[in-house]
Amino acid sequence: MSKSTKSLNIILTILVIVIAWTIFAPLEVGGKDKYIIIDGTSLLPDLVNGDLVVVREESYYEVGDVVAYNYPGIGTVIHRIIEIQGDKFFLKGDNNTWIDGYSPTVDEIYGKLWIHIPGAGKIILKLKEPV
Repeated sequence: MSKSTKSLNIILTILVIVIAWTIFAPLEVGGKDKYIIIDGTSLLPDLVNGDLVVVREESYYEVGDVVAYNYPGIGTVIHRIIEIQGDKFFLKGDNNTWIDGYSPTVDEIYGKLWIHIPGAGKIILKLKEPV
């Protein structure tokens, strides 16, 4: 391999990494995406335990959107917006009979469902286990 071909490969590799990082960077490090492994039954049958979902920060949300937010004392919850009143969003899991007891504002919503990969969360959890 020539020196110029090697240099071009390095530049292209760096470019691909930068583009991928720009598209998929997590919220925790300044990106627009939050990665969530589903652990519950509230969005059955669409989302099941062990699914990996990525929610992406949006400029606005509307009734019907599946969004993730931080429920104080519980943690990250992913449910569907069923109503908006002023600056408050009312949410409910599709498989639940109750409306969430906490109504976040737009600033408290991590993002809207963007990518759903069935079963991928189980693989990630398995890889995190000690050998």
